[in-house]
Amino acid sequence: SLHEAGRHKEALEWVQQTRTRFKGQIGDTLALFAQTRIHLALGSWQTRRGDEKAGLQAQLDAAEAMTPVLVNSRADFAQVSAHLPRRVRVRGEFLPERAVFIDNRSLKGVAGFQLVTPLRLPDGASVLVNRGWIARDARDPALMPSVEGPAGSVEIEGIGVLHEKLAP
Repeated sequence: SLHEAGRHKEALEWVQQTRTRFKGQIGDTLALFAQTRIHLALGSWQTRRGDEKAGLQAQLDAAEAMTPVLVNSRADFAQVSAHLPRRVRVRGEFLPERAVFIDNRSLKGVAGFQLVTPLRLPDGASVLVNRGWIARDARDPALMPSVEGPAGSVEIEGIGVLHEKLAP
């Protein structure tokens, strides 16, 4: 440093110039430090979120490789639910009149919906089945797609996941 090199006068001048340069800018300096902290926190959050998504994908990949478990009742589902995500095979009847369209889902730049339809199990319990993506009518965006599906009893296979209940 200038002080240690015996150049006291130059060191003092440098300190004075620095004080003059930053005089009256404490608000700007504090804002810069606050912004830096925010960016560091967001970067850390994104890294954690990326790790969570990678872990979830690993669980889904492992579930995909499993032999499916047959789920025909609420009791079967209760036994399997502690081990989800898991590959499952389900028998029942779709309830198309209770289908739900999840809006604002795009696929390759095309607007559409995810179609979720209840499947009634033989014991009367129901599970929700994500039946996939449906394109929105480009000519009339207010027009809802018709829901059709196989009539009668069906057997489907997929990855069972458990969603947390939302607080009231």
